[in-house]
Amino acid sequence: MKLEKLFLAKKAIITSRKYLSSSSGIPCIHYGDIYKYYSYKAILSSEIINGFMLNVSSDKYISQDSIVIPDVTETINDFGNSVYIKYNGTRYINGTHTIAITSQNSTFLKYLFYYLQNNKNKKKLQSLLLGSTVFQLSLKDILKFELVDYDINVNHQQHIIDIIGSIDDKIENNNKIIDKLDQLLILKFKNLKIVNSDLQFKDIFNVQNGFAFKSKEYLKYGDYKIITIKNVKNIGFSTIGCDYVEYNPNYKKYKLNIGDVLLTMTGEVGRVGIVDEINCLLNQRVLKVYNHSNSYTYAYLKSNYNTISSISKGSVQQNLSTTDLNCLSIYHSINDIINFKKYDLLFDKILKLKQENIKLNKLKQLYLAKFF
Repeated sequence: MKLEKLFLAKKAIITSRKYLSSSSGIPCIHYGDIYKYYSYKAILSSEIINGFMLNVSSDKYISQDSIVIPDVTETINDFGNSVYIKYNGTRYINGTHTIAITSQNSTFLKYLFYYLQNNKNKKKLQSLLLGSTVFQLSLKDILKFELVDYDINVNHQQHIIDIIGSIDDKIENNNKIIDKLDQLLILKFKNLKIVNSDLQFKDIFNVQNGFAFKSKEYLKYGDYKIITIKNVKNIGFSTIGCDYVEYNPNYKKYKLNIGDVLLTMTGEVGRVGIVDEINCLLNQRVLKVYNHSNSYTYAYLKSNYNTISSISKGSVQQNLSTTDLNCLSIYHSINDIINFKKYDLLFDKILKLKQENIKLNKLKQLYLAKFF
C-alpha cells in the first residue's frame, strides 16, 4: 500500500530564513528547526516560534495535525528526522525544504509518525534520496512510498501509540525538568558578585584539545564514537550520526568521561555540551574545559556564549583559538568560584536525567523494532 492511499502531502512554501519575521505573522517551521529543535518530537502548533511569515495566502495555511519532514540533507544517514505538529488553533505553514503529511484520521497520522522512525523504514526513505553532495527527497517519491506491513486496525494502532507515546512523554517531562535546572544553575551563576579582578580564563580553567582522527580510519560501527563539533548542539550533546574507530592505546588521552564539559571551536563557536555517554573520543576543534567544579565550568561557558563567539575569527568559517580564550577575564572572586561547587548537585541532576533519557530512547527503539 502506498502512502498516498491514506495520506496527503504538500511541498513547502519556498522562502529564505532571512525573510522571516521574528515576532509576527504565520508560524513557519523551517527544515533547520527540525534538525535543531524538534527532531522526533511532538509539539503544539502554537509552539512554533522560530520564524513567522507575512503575506501568506490562506490556502497555504495548515489547520490540522501534520508530520513535517525535511526533504533535504547533506548526510544520508542523518535523514529521516520529523516532527509531529498537533494543531491547537494556531495555523501554521511548512517552510523551505520540508514536506507536510496530513490525514483526517489523527490516529493514522500518529501511527505513521512512529512507523517512519523505525530504522528499517528510515533506511527505505533514505534509499529514495537523489543527489551527490546535497541529497533531496521528492514529493512524488514520498507519496509513492510503500507502507509495508502497515496495520490499519485503529485499535491496534492506538495501542502502539499509547506505549511509545508514554515513553516520549517521560522523555519530554525530563527535558522540561532539565531546562528548569539549567535555568536555575545559570541564575545562580549570574547572581554571583561581580568584582574587579586580574583573573583570566587560563587561571581558572584547564583545557584539552581533541585528536586529529583520519577519516580513512572511520568505521560505521566500532569500539569508540568520535565526538566532533556536530555532536555538540544547541540542545546539548548527541552521538547521532557519529563515526567510530577501533580503540588504540594512543587515544587514551582523548577518552571522554561522563560529565565532561565540551565547547565548539569552529563554525557556530561557543556551543556547550555535557558528555552523557561512555566510549567517546574527543576530536579536533572540540575543546574539553574543566576545573574543580563542573557546574561553574558549564555555567561560565553558557553564560558567556556571546563573548566567546565574538572573539572567534575567520571570514568564511569562524574559528576560536585557545590563546584568545585563555585571555578572557573572570569577574568573580576566588572564594565565590570555589564555593560554586555546591551547585554541582544541580549539574549532577541534569546529567542523571540526560542519562535516563538515553535509556528511555533505547527502550523506544526496541519497541519501534518490535512493532514495525
